[in-house]
Amino acid sequence: MSYLPGRRLRASQLPLAAACALVVQAAPALADPYYLQASQEFSRESNLFRDRDGAERSDTISSSTLQVGVDQPIGRQRLVGSAMVQRNLYKDQSHLNNTAYGVNVRADLETVNRISGGLRYSNSRRLAEFETGSATTRNTERNLLTLQEFGARGQLGMASLWVLETGYTFRDQDYSAKAFESLVQKSHAVNFGTKYRPSDLINFGLGYRQTAGRIPNYRPGIEDEYDRKDIDFTVLWKPNGLSTLDMRLSRTHTDHDVVDAKDFKGFTGNIGYSYRPGGKLSYKLNLIRETNDDTSLLDFGEFAGIDLGSQPLENTRTITSLRFGTVYDATAKIRLTGGLRYIRRNIEETGLVNRNGSDRTTVATLGANYAFSRNWTFGCNVAWEKRKADESEGVSFPFKAETASCMAQFLLQ
Repeated sequence: MSYLPGRRLRASQLPLAAACALVVQAAPALADPYYLQASQEFSRESNLFRDRDGAERSDTISSSTLQVGVDQPIGRQRLVGSAMVQRNLYKDQSHLNNTAYGVNVRADLETVNRISGGLRYSNSRRLAEFETGSATTRNTERNLLTLQEFGARGQLGMASLWVLETGYTFRDQDYSAKAFESLVQKSHAVNFGTKYRPSDLINFGLGYRQTAGRIPNYRPGIEDEYDRKDIDFTVLWKPNGLSTLDMRLSRTHTDHDVVDAKDFKGFTGNIGYSYRPGGKLSYKLNLIRETNDDTSLLDFGEFAGIDLGSQPLENTRTITSLRFGTVYDATAKIRLTGGLRYIRRNIEETGLVNRNGSDRTTVATLGANYAFSRNWTFGCNVAWEKRKADESEGVSFPFKAETASCMAQFLLQ
């Protein structure tokens, strides 16, 4: 699966990952816990910039990826890390050609006195979506989104009936295009709480989170700072060995110094349910309601197929997302995937004229992977995306897009 939302070709060039795969194929197998992965994907976008009907521009894209990783236990501790580089080439919109990367490191720590914790760090760069801070405008220049995140967590109790938890997260979100200056932001978040675990099948949590964020260029010469407070109630329930229910309900209060339209007071949260009725079939369902200041709803993991998300807008008050994914291992070599995603955004624009409205986006995906051998995997995906909007409000517009992609992947482990 490509790392970017809109993937990338120049047919005359030898794909980087394909060349890497031919090189590493002749090398001796790497001993665990290390791995080396190379992949090549070609995709076709019918509406690259997600423009309205009649203004669509299609393109063919090549994505060549090389990734290395490690998963190493060290006594009671564990070190997990990966590094990825991806070259994306567009056949027609060559000004969008770019090199993406991602680095992720996590250390899980544990002591003998019921104290555990961990550290994590990530740094990534990719092409951002083409929708700017307003749902009615598109940015067609190359715009790279750089995300940097650091986190630390601590836990006292481990297997005890009561567990105390605390954590800290720093997030830095930056864009290269000037049109996206109003979406650049940094935030610091701290949390603490407790969990009650009467059995291995269920636990309840109560916690408090506080986030302080800063948008340095909301408007030229104007900085917006915000403060968010959450009281979280969580439940993790495993009624049997086949299903898991994970729920969070939060009382959220967000206050912005400048952008009153983004202030929010109400309930946010998510409900996740996974079910594996047998060894071959699994389902996953997620319902998320969040504010503009939380972008965690953009990641759906392995069940996404092709994850064509809708980023929060600078004038979006809330986003509600419903996602369903399924994986079916038809044989030891063939895996089929499917997904459905529905996103509703409540949009409020303030200025000389105040406007309110909403849009609804539906994405359906189908995919198939074939493990040709222990090292080689081939796969194809298709996706259909459709947005509905009431154009009379002037805050969004409808569009349609189709995506088709095929990839080859080589894994050495």
